[in-house]
Amino acid sequence: MGIPPTRYSWRKDTTFHLKTNMSDKRLMNICVGVGGIKMSKAMRVKTALCIPAFLLLLSGCNRFQETELVGLPVGVSLANSQEIDIGTIVENTQLQVESMLPGAYLNGFGFYGPCQGLADFHGRISLSFVQVHRILLFPKMFVAFADVDTTRRTLDIETHDFSALYPNTTYLSPESISAAREIAGIAYKHITDLGMQDCDVALVRLSQTWHVSCTEPGSGPVGPSLGNFEIDAETWRIVTK
Repeated sequence: MGIPPTRYSWRKDTTFHLKTNMSDKRLMNICVGVGGIKMSKAMRVKTALCIPAFLLLLSGCNRFQETELVGLPVGVSLANSQEIDIGTIVENTQLQVESMLPGAYLNGFGFYGPCQGLADFHGRISLSFVQVHRILLFPKMFVAFADVDTTRRTLDIETHDFSALYPNTTYLSPESISAAREIAGIAYKHITDLGMQDCDVALVRLSQTWHVSCTEPGSGPVGPSLGNFEIDAETWRIVTK
């Protein structure tokens, strides 16, 4: 499972190394002409070389290539079991995402599908991962959206550059979704108690709650709404709004 990086790393195809025996701070002072350093001729030559390299480093941010992979095989259950296991799905998806966005960490989880498949996660698991780079004051944010069909046991992944959109970069820990099966069972029971089991369901992990929305059968998560509610992530109690 990925964790939010405390130091950010660049992908190989966007990495530029400035070879120098000077400290980063002194090098930056020289590059931008601050710090009151009186430069010798040799130092001015290094500065002249440094500035283009620095600009090249920033221009490397634009070399990100968006990617889409469809129908990858993926394990969705533990060995010798047919039960859908969320931990296994997240771990296997993370491995695929790592090859595309090294160091990306989980920051979104959801399920959508027919209500009858909710309690056992027979439908689609939606995951998002974020990779963040910081070059001085220029943050770059790359996002991977992963969609797992738990019935077909296939994985679709799309990667996008969301730097201009300021996406949510909050880390979603394994513990925060460890009770997903229990929450799904509570949601299913509440939906059936309301007599709305003939519907499509979306179950999404938010910061403090799990959001459940019901839509018309076959319409998907953005179809005409039949109702929604939330479940407190700590107490597992239904929250009506």
